Amino acid sequence: PVQRQRWWRGLRARVTLAYAIGSLLLSSTVATATFALARSQLLSEAERQHREQVYFNARDVRQSLQSLTAEMSQDQVVSIINPALDQLARPNESFQAVRLGNGAIFTPFFPLRSQLPDELVNAVITQYPVADMRIVVDDEISYAVGVDLDTLGITYYEVRSLEDLQ
Repeated sequence: PVQRQRWWRGLRARVTLAYAIGSLLLSSTVATATFALARSQLLSEAERQHREQVYFNARDVRQSLQSLTAEMSQDQVVSIINPALDQLARPNESFQAVRLGNGAIFTPFFPLRSQLPDELVNAVITQYPVADMRIVVDDEISYAVGVDLDTLGITYYEVRSLEDLQ
C-alpha cells in the first residue's frame, strides 16, 4: 500500500507556513512601531501647543495681577485673581490656578487645588521659571505647566487633560 504523505510534512507547506509567520511578525512590528510613533508625535504636538498657550495666558495674568500688594486681604486678592482667570483663553478646556507666595492656591476648579504635585510647584519656585510634567487629575492623565510670574512670588499653573489623546 502507498502511504499518503501528511500535508504539513511537505516542503511547500513548510515554506508557506514560514512565510505566513514571517509576514505576521513583520506586519505586527510595523503596526506597533507606527502606533508608537503616531502617539509620541500627537503627545509632543499637544504639549507644545499647550505650553505656547500657557505662555500667552501667563503674560495676561501677570498684567492683570500688577495691582496686587502684600497688604491686601484675601477677599481683595480673590476679587482680582478670579476675573483674571475667567478671561483667559481655554482652547482645550484647560484648568488654571494661581499660587501666591504664601502658598495659597486660587482656582475655580476645586480638584486642581489639591492635586498640583509638589515636584512641579517646587521646580517652578526654586529651580526654573517654567516647569512641566504629566500628572493625574481626577483619574485622567493631564499635562501641567507652571510659570513663575516674578510678581510677589506668584506662580501660574495650567493643566490640560490628555484624555482625548488616549
